[in-house]
Amino acid sequence: MSWARNGVLTTVVDDFFDIGGSGEELVNLIELVEKWGGVSTTDFFSVHVEIIFSAIKNTTNEIGEKAFSRIGYHVTSHIIEIWLKLLNSMMKEAEWTHNKVVPTLEEYMANAYVSFASGPIVLPALYLVGPNIPEEVVRDTEYHNLFKVMSTCGRLLNDIQGFKVSVTSLLYFSITFIN
Repeated sequence: MSWARNGVLTTVVDDFFDIGGSGEELVNLIELVEKWGGVSTTDFFSVHVEIIFSAIKNTTNEIGEKAFSRIGYHVTSHIIEIWLKLLNSMMKEAEWTHNKVVPTLEEYMANAYVSFASGPIVLPALYLVGPNIPEEVVRDTEYHNLFKVMSTCGRLLNDIQGFKVSVTSLLYFSITFIN
């Protein structure tokens, strides 16, 4: 359930950052996640931000509670960190698009593995299945490097598929409208 719920949430958040939200709403959502516990009803820029933040918060808190009962230590703050990294990564991509900036390959790859959004999907689920993961393992650089490799592979496969669709569409357009 964690995997599915966060998969849906990351899709909604990705669409919000790509096309649905204004700059003010995106900043507001990030600020709310940074604030987390001290959020009041007057802190929301829009009803869309309130809905998305509430969904992230409720899901994260529920997963955190289930993980605590299973593994015996608190992980909610770690899941919040994962969401913040994703939101900031998506914000960077939104800024690149808005400002018509083409990042270098190094800049793109440093951001792309995070914006692929496997962090909130995969990492919290690891607390709920399989062997218990000790807290020190979650903070270890090898754990992060394994996550980075997995996410980079996913991002590159996704980008290749997107490129193939774009090239196919361009060829279809060329053949259809030029001939």
